[in-house]
Amino acid sequence: MRVLYLEMDFKIYQCESLKVKRNISNSLAEKLRNKFNVSVAQKHFPNQKNKFMLGICSVSINLQQLDKLRQRIVNYIDNSEHEIEVDAIHHEIL
Repeated sequence: MRVLYLEMDFKIYQCESLKVKRNISNSLAEKLRNKFNVSVAQKHFPNQKNKFMLGICSVSINLQQLDKLRQRIVNYIDNSEHEIEVDAIHHEIL
């Protein structure tokens, strides 16, 4: 069994409040869960209203499948309609 762990830090453009940040992160997390069948955990930085982090995880037997999934997730987020920028990406396949 192989496990993909993908950690992504995001910056939101023109974020007026913590509520807007929460709505954007919840929407993106739900879309990733539905489209890619992955587990998603959110981390918010309470003192920074324009930053949040998502931890994304998936399990498979096939290493190549996990690597393709990682690339599809990154491409999906890069092409998303949200006004966000990926600040940092860290991934591991265990």
